[in-house]
Amino acid sequence: MSGFERLAVAIFDMDGVLVDSELHHHAAWHRICLEQGVTLTVAEVAERTLGRPVRESLPTLLGRSLDAAEHERLVRRKAVIYEEVSGGTVREVRGAVAFVRSLADSGVRCGLATSAMPERVGPILEALQLAELLRVQVTGRDVRRGKPDPEVYLTTAARFGMAPGACVVFEDAPVGIEAAVRAGMRVVGVATTCHAETLQAAGAQVVVPDFAGLAWEDVVSIG
Repeated sequence: MSGFERLAVAIFDMDGVLVDSELHHHAAWHRICLEQGVTLTVAEVAERTLGRPVRESLPTLLGRSLDAAEHERLVRRKAVIYEEVSGGTVREVRGAVAFVRSLADSGVRCGLATSAMPERVGPILEALQLAELLRVQVTGRDVRRGKPDPEVYLTTAARFGMAPGACVVFEDAPVGIEAAVRAGMRVVGVATTCHAETLQAAGAQVVVPDFAGLAWEDVVSIG
């Protein structure tokens, strides 16, 4: 790959990267499907929703369009179910918080690029004590097109005033990896929800199981 510069910015997805939440999301979406009379396995639910914004996930899962009122009702219902299955806990992906803090302490600028809405993002980052360290935060409300479109990552780089080639993305979803690659960024796949081979096939240059023991020096060597 060409066009890369010296890495100066680390951009993190949230669910499945900073916070260990994807299984709870899949369970909540699965229950929504059952309540709506849609028969899908949890694996099928995961395949259709992983990394995608809720405005795309709902019609994709239900196989039909929704008006604004029904969409909002089901979004609220999914949020309630998520709180039930998660027990209201926020659990970091192993080593994520320490890794972000180490980057910030070293002068590496850190940002967030997520499909989640800001009303979810704020409480999660506060619980992880990362809100102040992620200096740029781009959420699903800031973009028109969800991943695999590169808009969310290009928007994040632009807000930093940096070229895409100076950014590295940490992603757990194939659609997110595709978005980052299309944005012209290097990608570290985090294998919390998908097999390493799947993330590599999507375009990740490096795949790690989590952030335990990971150092910035390991990342900057990515070509």
